[in-house]
Amino acid sequence: MTRQVSVANLRTMAQRVLDHVHIEDIRLKSLSCDSSDVLLAGPFEVSTGISFRGVPRNRQAVECWIRYIVDATAGQADSDYESSKAWGLQLELIANFERNNSEELLPDFSADELEAFAFALGVMHVHPYARETVQSATSRLGYPPFTLDTILPPTAHPDDEVIDLESAEDT
Repeated sequence: MTRQVSVANLRTMAQRVLDHVHIEDIRLKSLSCDSSDVLLAGPFEVSTGISFRGVPRNRQAVECWIRYIVDATAGQADSDYESSKAWGLQLELIANFERNNSEELLPDFSADELEAFAFALGVMHVHPYARETVQSATSRLGYPPFTLDTILPPTAHPDDEVIDLESAEDT
């Protein structure tokens, strides 16, 4: 489900979670690569999709699951998509945020707070690792290394700006 939230509201919801946790580690959960049988010549049109979700773990930690789907087509994609697809990657990374106080359990965060946290902070924490993984994987497929664009933190926008927030279940 896609809904609209203001940047100020996004920041407030994410901050409620951040007040209780700190980043512990980031790991690559899965990576899937595919390419055409024959290396295709560029230029390539690359599309990137990012989905995210915040998951509580037994009131001990919060995990942010971030999925990237990156596909490259040679030149203009024609009606036969598979024949023009050069390469594709799907990767899922998890940012693990542990509780600040080992003596207390985490509060019960709402689904909106966890989603805002994953969007505002989870994506920003894993994106450098996703960039490196995509660059390395594309070169190992035999193609020129592709580097994902940098992204602007969603909380860097003006407070009254409205952002579309799409839950991971919809993607």
